[in-house]
Amino acid sequence: MKNYHHQLCAGLLAVLGCFLVGCVQTGSFDKFFHPASASVFAKTKRVEVYAYSAEVLQRLLSQGYVSLGYSAFNGAMENTDGAVTLAKRIGADMILVEAHRTGTEHGVTQYQAYVGPTMEVYDTDSGPFTVTTPGYFDYSEVPYILERYDQTVFFLRKLRPGEQPPANPQLQRETSSRPSAKDVAFLAQLTKKAASTLSREERSEMDFLSRKSPRYLTLKEKAINSLTVEERETYRKLSAKIDIGF
Repeated sequence: MKNYHHQLCAGLLAVLGCFLVGCVQTGSFDKFFHPASASVFAKTKRVEVYAYSAEVLQRLLSQGYVSLGYSAFNGAMENTDGAVTLAKRIGADMILVEAHRTGTEHGVTQYQAYVGPTMEVYDTDSGPFTVTTPGYFDYSEVPYILERYDQTVFFLRKLRPGEQPPANPQLQRETSSRPSAKDVAFLAQLTKKAASTLSREERSEMDFLSRKSPRYLTLKEKAINSLTVEERETYRKLSAKIDIGF
């Protein structure tokens, strides 16, 4: 009991500290970050945020900025605070942001909750009699509506005196090789189609599995194999450069 109280207090202090200093999660920006090279730069304290456009890009290139990488994903609109936090960590001075709405997703998600064991005591002539019911997992379904967006963030750094540019400093090459909004949307469509062939129990099971576990990969492959040969080929080609989950 003493150890439990110690852990509880430590957890509360961590949450309180996070509240006081401000904890920002990098979320999908970090998860789907594609570095331009293995170069490492000093962290930055201030990051400027601009909307992406070809004109802004060309101006920055002419002013000596280099690309540190980009993040690209499709999903619910995320606050750019996460991108700014990631930018500071990798040494970026500026980020260029673009987002395009791709549609509305309607669906049902399952929540799993553990219902603990119950114990009932009955009085009998021979004394109290206890009946214990073991715990179990209960599932409930909740409908949801999700507005989906293609979101891309470019991370740029102005080189300091003495710094060497990364191995791939050409942002034009970075933008030409990055996934297009059309590719991301089409992959999301194929993924949704494949996932719909799984049973509700299998989809729920995948929600609680590690994406690298053998069981998760087996179910994923089963869903992908439900697509046509052409769709499977397109899915594997796009998923090699885009990771939107399953």
